[in-house]
Amino acid sequence: MSVDRPLAPARRYERSEGEQRSRQQETRQLEARIAAILRTGVVAAAVLLTVALPWIVGQDRSHRAERLSVGEALRLLPHLDPRALAAVGVIILVATPILQLLMSAFLFWRKRDRLYLGLSLTVCVIIAAGALLTGGGH
Repeated sequence: MSVDRPLAPARRYERSEGEQRSRQQETRQLEARIAAILRTGVVAAAVLLTVALPWIVGQDRSHRAERLSVGEALRLLPHLDPRALAAVGVIILVATPILQLLMSAFLFWRKRDRLYLGLSLTVCVIIAAGALLTGGGH
């Protein structure tokens, strides 16, 4: 004679309360870092552009018309060339949301949120493809 035993309910992996708090604290720290990156990037770019633009306007036209590559801007930066300051300000302004997007993707990866991780990485790929296909704007 066989006795049918009821099947035990399937156990899901459940996190303890301490693990959940730890995860939430990590998430809050990452979100705070993302906010700090955005704030720092915008403030740094604003300061550089606020200093550089009036200085550039005050220069003679022949000096203003010269274009700078990123490498040239970085080489002229120690000499406090106003065009280099403005170029670095613009670079920081463009790089800030990209860095924020990468940090967000990391956060979504940590949370195991596949949808938003995929969306974040898709936007990164689109930005990279646009930069490569346009030659970085040159």
